[in-house]
Formats: sequence, C-alpha cells, structure tokens
Amino acid sequence: MTQFIAPTAENNSGRSLNPQDDVWHEPEIRLTTRKTPQQIREIIAAAENFPLNRIIRRYMADKCIDPEVAASHARELKRFLALSAIYDGPLAMRGPVDDFWHTFLLFTEEYRSFCNDVAGTFLHHVPHADDAPSCRSAIDTTRFNLAYAATFGQAPDAALWPDAGYSTCLICMAICESRNCSVTASSDL
Repeated sequence: MTQFIAPTAENNSGRSLNPQDDVWHEPEIRLTTRKTPQQIREIIAAAENFPLNRIIRRYMADKCIDPEVAASHARELKRFLALSAIYDGPLAMRGPVDDFWHTFLLFTEEYRSFCNDVAGTFLHHVPHADDAPSCRSAIDTTRFNLAYAATFGQAPDAALWPDAGYSTCLICMAICESRNCSVTASSDL
C-alpha cells in the first residue's frame, strides 16, 4: 500500500494540542492506494484514451463554450475519475469539471463503459449533502489536490478547479504558519 501524507492545520498556529501529553502535534491527511504503479499507469491510460467526442459536443452546445475549453474540462474529468479509481476515500469535485461530469452522466451507456474500463466498477456521483460540514469539503479538496499532484506531478489548474488554492495547508479555514507544507510518500509493501 502506498500512502501520501500531507500535514494540515487545525488552528492558525498550524498545530493541534494533544490534551494527554500537552504537546503540539501536526495533524495530517492520509491518501492511500492499494494499486501497483503498473495498475495506476493502466488506469490513467484507459481514462486518457477513452473517447468523449459525443459528450464534448453536447457539453459545448449546452454551455455555449468553445472546443478547447470543453476538451480541457473533459481531460480534467478523466483525471478526476482516474484518481477516484486509484485512491481510497472521497475526493472533492467542484467547478466546471463537475458540470462536464453532469453532462457525461446523461450518456449512461458511455459512462458505464468508461467506469468499467477505467475503474472496473461504477463510479458514483455523490454530492455533499447540504448539511455536510464545510470542513469535510476542505479535507476532500486537500485529498484531491494531494492525489492530483502525486499522480500528475503538478497542482490542479485553479481556473478549472476553483478552491484548488486550499493546498495541503488549508483545512477548516486554518492556514499553516509557514505555508511551506510538503508531501511525503511511503510504501508499505
């Protein structure tokens, strides 16, 4: 199992107090996968190579946007769904990429085929409930940002992923003191 760990902050000092030992501890978010590096490459390739031409045309017509923008939304949705197939636990979905996902869901046969080819199972669209704590969304956003950077070697494009600036430093509206958070990876094989 591979784990990616991001330090986070629970208050403005960037640390949490453990009442049992009166010592400040850095909280963390764990991102795990049970996939091998080869499986991860295969998932990403399957997602990237899946044709979405019909869905892109429908999306362009519905949203009145140009082909380049629609193609970038499609690419980012493929990446998001690949990450969902690779990593355990929820990842935040937001912005125009979510709009593209809604269009993709209208094409049920293509969507089911994509899920089978990429994940081997159906990937459900599960929006946060209106009463879900905003902290949950911030944690899922941080998990997404961490997964994206670990998998694709770059941060998600903030223009396509609003609030991508949460980074690994922002949890529950608390900011790391140093703003120099880092990502570490470890393998438990």
